[in-house]
Amino acid sequence: MVAIFARSSRALFVRALLSGVAILPAAAIAAPIEDAPVAAETVPGDDDAPEIVVQGSRPIAESEAAALEIQRNSPALVSVIASDAVGRLPDQNVAQAISRLPGVGVERDQGQARYVNLRGAPKRWTTLSFDGVNVVSPEGRAARFDSIPSAIAKQIIVRKAVTPDMVGETISGNVDIITRSGFDRNGFHVAGKAGYGLVELGDRREFEGSLVVSDRFDTGIGEFAIASSASLYRRGMVTDNFETDWETVKEDIRPGNADRIWARETENKLYRLVRKNYALSTRLDWKPAPGHRIFAETIYSAFQDDEQRNNYIFDLDDQQKLLKGNTASCAVNATPTAGTTGYADVCTGNTPLKGTVYGIDLNSNFTVRAYKQSVFTNTLGGDHDLDTWRVSWRANYTRSIDDRTQPAQLNFESPSYGSNGANAANRLTVAYDLTDPQLAKVELYRTIRNANGTFARGNRVTSIDDFAVNPFRLRSTLAADTTDAYTARIDVQHDVDGLLGKRRRWRSASASTTVPNRSTNACSN
Repeated sequence: MVAIFARSSRALFVRALLSGVAILPAAAIAAPIEDAPVAAETVPGDDDAPEIVVQGSRPIAESEAAALEIQRNSPALVSVIASDAVGRLPDQNVAQAISRLPGVGVERDQGQARYVNLRGAPKRWTTLSFDGVNVVSPEGRAARFDSIPSAIAKQIIVRKAVTPDMVGETISGNVDIITRSGFDRNGFHVAGKAGYGLVELGDRREFEGSLVVSDRFDTGIGEFAIASSASLYRRGMVTDNFETDWETVKEDIRPGNADRIWARETENKLYRLVRKNYALSTRLDWKPAPGHRIFAETIYSAFQDDEQRNNYIFDLDDQQKLLKGNTASCAVNATPTAGTTGYADVCTGNTPLKGTVYGIDLNSNFTVRAYKQSVFTNTLGGDHDLDTWRVSWRANYTRSIDDRTQPAQLNFESPSYGSNGANAANRLTVAYDLTDPQLAKVELYRTIRNANGTFARGNRVTSIDDFAVNPFRLRSTLAADTTDAYTARIDVQHDVDGLLGKRRRWRSASASTTVPNRSTNACSN
């Protein structure tokens, strides 16, 4: 902010130039603001009145002005967000940062932004690149953005229209991450960020930290600059929710069946997980002469997901086939017909949203997951200004790994139902209440099998572990997809004189090629 204050006994004048928008709309136009000495305004009156002159730079405004300049000069529809704008908001990864831009949507997992949709298109139509070089995602065509911390970006350019210089995989648009360079600052520079948070659900904690160090120096062979960054984000989470699957039941043909859809199963999920994003990057730039720059950079970013999953699935329609279809109306009797469980039976008083089902099957699953997606990308490139010609070239090697290892998976199920429900007493009875779509309520009871083959509710049980279940599967999975990609790219631009003066025109089309090599290692026991 630059401000001028001139004060006398009779007047007070204040002039201030304020800046600051966190996200840059394409319609906004701003010019870079230069640092310059500020002259105090002359105030008529007392010649001995004191003058106060305040001068300073506005690096945030200047970085945003540079981002707007890219938008203004782009031949296609783009939105640009600067690192200073990102730093003012709690956006931990690239997906969260660009979700605030117009025309950009995100898909979330466990509340965290992961995939990017441009103008409503599917996520697999959006490509990811670093400094103009396409990067192969660990998941193939669906580029993941939650593994890329926002701390490594100088600018994030979202291109919402396809142009000929983009790779063939780009259908709806591209997200290009411009990395930090030591030449972005005048000299030695250090920037850091730290955060701590409380997650109420499950009483968990989250931590965030990042550090950026850069410097530039002259040598006898030109000017060099180096920039390095490191970032870490860790979040503990608990997911506790219900999910219900619905179906039409062909055996339910009593009056009013056309309006009835029954809960096939209701599932309780309890997930305890720790997620981490971390990244390291270093970039070395060299300016051997004015108009020429050569750089080399390496970036490693990873997303790690360690989970313990407990799933309890109440299989309400396990014995659906025992229900006898009948088109006649019936009087309500809470006791189901001998051998049947009461599922989808309106004669027992059950409705799709509330009722009791006897002797159901309980599927219990315990899974340990250790997932990790990583990208290791290395680029050598140069930009050369040769009077009316401009040449940019890039050579890149990228390795992406999608590791979906599950160290342990245990599956349990209830004992068999038996002929006419002979073993149903070893199963549980469920009283369900699904009237609240946000909370499926389930009460557990022991099952009583009467001498005539009908069922009744026994004592209520509050611990699901009190019911007998049989283990039927134990396995461990080691699975990882590794993709190596080699990319070369060259862009040539030439200035020619047009009717309205000098303008730029592409004389040689951009050329790029990527050679991927994918391998899969999988082992399941």
